Amino acid sequence: MKFVKWLLLTSPLYLIPNSYSSSSDTNLLSDSWQFEAGKEGNSPYANEILNGGSQNDGGTTVILQDGTLVWDLSLGLQEGSVYQLNLDAGTSNDINFSGFTASLKVGDNLVPLLVGLKSTGSEFNAYQAQLEISEELADAPAQLIISATELTEDSEAQFRNIVFSPAPNVIPNNSTPGFSHFFDSNAEINGALRLTPQSIAPVLCDNSTEGSMYYDNSTSSLFLCDGIAWQPHVGLPGEQGPQGETGPQGETGPQGPQGEIGLTGLQGPQGDIGPQGPQGEIGLTGPIGATGPQGPQGVPGTTLWNDGVNEVTTQVDVGIGTANPNAALEVIGNAIADDPIASNHLVTKSYADHQISQLTATINVLTQTINQLQAQINDDTGASCLEILTNNPSSPSGVYRIDPDGIGGHPSFEAYCDMETDGGGWTLVGTYPRTSAGGIDRLTDYGAMPDTSNNNPSILGLYQGDVSVFSEVREQVSCTSVTNCRTVYGFDFDVGEMELVRATWAYADLNDSLTGSIVPPNCTTNYAGGVLDRNSCSSRPARSVTVNGNSVNGWQIDIFTSSACWLARGNFRGNLQGSARCSGEPNGSRWALLWFK
Repeated sequence: MKFVKWLLLTSPLYLIPNSYSSSSDTNLLSDSWQFEAGKEGNSPYANEILNGGSQNDGGTTVILQDGTLVWDLSLGLQEGSVYQLNLDAGTSNDINFSGFTASLKVGDNLVPLLVGLKSTGSEFNAYQAQLEISEELADAPAQLIISATELTEDSEAQFRNIVFSPAPNVIPNNSTPGFSHFFDSNAEINGALRLTPQSIAPVLCDNSTEGSMYYDNSTSSLFLCDGIAWQPHVGLPGEQGPQGETGPQGETGPQGPQGEIGLTGLQGPQGDIGPQGPQGEIGLTGPIGATGPQGPQGVPGTTLWNDGVNEVTTQVDVGIGTANPNAALEVIGNAIADDPIASNHLVTKSYADHQISQLTATINVLTQTINQLQAQINDDTGASCLEILTNNPSSPSGVYRIDPDGIGGHPSFEAYCDMETDGGGWTLVGTYPRTSAGGIDRLTDYGAMPDTSNNNPSILGLYQGDVSVFSEVREQVSCTSVTNCRTVYGFDFDVGEMELVRATWAYADLNDSLTGSIVPPNCTTNYAGGVLDRNSCSSRPARSVTVNGNSVNGWQIDIFTSSACWLARGNFRGNLQGSARCSGEPNGSRWALLWFK
């Protein structure tokens, strides 16, 4: 059997030994046919040329000038079975005649039959059609209807060998569980054989389904049933590819657990004498010794100290570690004391450190309050960072409050402004942290606002408000620092182009936006030149937004000739974190930024 065009299989393909056949030579058509007239005024007619047999055994040619031939079916049709129409057709003046239609009338249902050419002959061409019977067509009286079309006034349609019967070599639905069709001979497909992708095995693999195969879309692999389990179909190993570039050194992993105590080693050589150990505890008091000789006369004592009941006082300066004190008490060296409990007590280091820590925290709170108050001053607010820089050219880079859609629209918000790079005035509208996994499907999956830091941001956010005040774009991916990123620019964009660039950060929204001839706008890798040196910065070719078969995020994709760069992998790589390394997958070490101006 030969299939033309292509064959779509929505179930597993089942290959079994050539031992089954359900062919049938039974013709379900009645031996006589009915004629229904066609258009008025054409003198329609139909007759038979008898050649010694009934019209079903090839011995009768039915000639039709206009109108319809109708046969009753002798049996009702079985649900799930496949039936086949075979006939030869030609005309009195055109052997390549194909101007006829065939249909099956079952009750009130008229089902067209898709008739295909099987072979050509010197006088007649052979045609064939097949139909699988659904529930609503089963077990009801049926008729076969053939109508001639495209006839000239002097030509006649001729039909013979008209047979409607169960299709040969097709297994009924209940013959093999899970398989509705079977061919017991070689089959040729003039085109492609497509297995509908499955996420799980469609049938159980055992000895009854041995030889089955299906396509698994989760692993992009073909699986074969060996009678015991589904096995992936693996080809021969390919040649070894060239060695890749050495990747960056990974981060130091956590310290492992302490190992078990090892065996006692051999005794080593005697070491050097160690340092003297600490003084031992005071021993027991010995007996009183004999009285010694009288010593020399001592230094005369002082009368400058006055002993009281609970205190000792003096009126002179006292020096500890110095013979020339410059104050009532001067200590050269360290003194141990408790923290002060009164205002006139000496201050210890621990007390001073604690006071400094509290003072620093108070200063930070006051600084934050001052920054918030400054952000509310007119000179530090505007519709965008560029407007703030225009009104005050000395404005430094930092966080400002902006309001792109003005009073009455969305509330103003704080945004980071780059007032130095590429002329300054850049508003940070998107941040993709290195810890965010995979790619984003929709813009609404981002946080409403980006991070206010361009150095290793921690917030997955994207400004989603009005963009009419912006006309330039700077996208930075694969960032390891504020100065080490892959960067592209765009200039003089209208609102639609700005929104398309923003849509590239969500691959599903981008696919929805790419309708008709719409493609993402062009870009350049050189801000100073201002020349758009790349058509459709989002892809190559323009309407493809995939890398190695996977959806990706970002405006710049495969822009740099030596390496492919993008924002992040799509949902097929949800286990990969951060912005992609150029020529490599994301590994949680890089981030991405989107700036509008």
